[in-house]
Amino acid sequence: MLWLYLHFPSLQLDNSDDQFSELAVAIICPRQYQLLQVNKVAEQAGLYPGMGLATAAALCHSLKAIPYCRRKSRQALSHLANRLYQVTSDISLYPPDGLLFRVSPMLRIYGGLEAYWQKVKGTLPAWLNYHYACAETPLAARLLAHAQTQLITNCSDRIQQALNQISVDRLDCDHKTQSQLIKVGVRTVGALLTIPPDQLTRRFDKAFMHYLFQLSGRLPHPVNWYQPPGYFQVELELLYECDNSKRLARPIKKLLEQLTEYWISRDKTSQHIRYVLLMRDAPAYCLDVHAAEASRCAEFWLKLTELKLETVNLPAPVYAIHLICHQLQPYHADNGSLVAPQQSGNVAILLSRLLSKLGHEGVLTPILKDDYRPEVRNAYQPASKSPQQLSLARQLRPSLLLSPPIPLMKKLRIVQGPERLVTGWWDHSPIHRDYFIATSDEGRWLWIYRTPDKQWYIHGFFS
Repeated sequence: MLWLYLHFPSLQLDNSDDQFSELAVAIICPRQYQLLQVNKVAEQAGLYPGMGLATAAALCHSLKAIPYCRRKSRQALSHLANRLYQVTSDISLYPPDGLLFRVSPMLRIYGGLEAYWQKVKGTLPAWLNYHYACAETPLAARLLAHAQTQLITNCSDRIQQALNQISVDRLDCDHKTQSQLIKVGVRTVGALLTIPPDQLTRRFDKAFMHYLFQLSGRLPHPVNWYQPPGYFQVELELLYECDNSKRLARPIKKLLEQLTEYWISRDKTSQHIRYVLLMRDAPAYCLDVHAAEASRCAEFWLKLTELKLETVNLPAPVYAIHLICHQLQPYHADNGSLVAPQQSGNVAILLSRLLSKLGHEGVLTPILKDDYRPEVRNAYQPASKSPQQLSLARQLRPSLLLSPPIPLMKKLRIVQGPERLVTGWWDHSPIHRDYFIATSDEGRWLWIYRTPDKQWYIHGFFS
């Protein structure tokens, strides 16, 4: 069995906001005050992982220090797994900075290891920093990747040769065990594997022996396979607090690109996304963006978001943005007409922009309710909602309805009727009317009704 391991040494830094990429940025350990990850600008200033924060601040006065967050690294790792799930099936997460792939079942699909690796490599973002290695056991692949061997091969001899040269201080065990190995003259993995197991058992505990047997393949290594979630959620922490809503468009664009990749990988789309803006000294602000039709175009959602942000006054500076999409629906590709151009797309875009600019209550559409009373049947609802299909029989009704009806003061000629409506007793608004269609001497067509006490009213006009 062949395995591939990817190690991401600066995952949180690579996924941070790139708006200030020209500055020196470092991820620090909050407890030990040491640098864990540094960008290229910080490296050029002489900073490196493991350096103390005080020394780094003395060398680079403009250093931007960000506390390390394991949750953010795991979230970025899950996003990468979901992205790679399009090209390879068996993926296992090794939080906070590693992904394991079972390669053997995929070789027949791609026609070899090199073609498979090129597909995986092409799926990864170009700006991502990572190390990789192949081996015949999961722990061996992980060890080789952490050693930055960049080994892509299915040759057992090459894998074993590279593994033998690894120093024992890179083994996934405690520092005491590593020091004990060096004291007895064992400095490489190759030298360690030549020692008979019964001799090692006398000197080292069961946990280390179990790890060593899994590393060499004598014991199987349990693997939990990754399953993509049924929703999308991602977080982006800004390098600097932002108090201008228009400046949020650039980091939001990065989040929308990730959302689009998720939609494509799951063959899904949506009509609703939500932003949660985390603010300093203020409650989180939820920003809902709706579209008239489902779309998975990042530019389309960015324009709607910008229109929505124009109506927002931030009460406090924003330091992080969450993007959430729970309402997923199947994606259906547009089938264009060969005869006449379709106009529904333009109408949907216009309606989506109006919804983003004016809100749900500002864009209404007329509907017919499931009720025979004219005053109740004609109503309005938000344009983002789809009206229900009604089973009422279609009757001739006027295009202009008077509210309230006015008394009839002159003679008319009845053309059609009566149509009796006796309904509404269940909600204490009953009606008992006989409706007629009539014409006046001027040629106008009117909708009139008569009450049980012989009173006549005009309720509407036909166009």
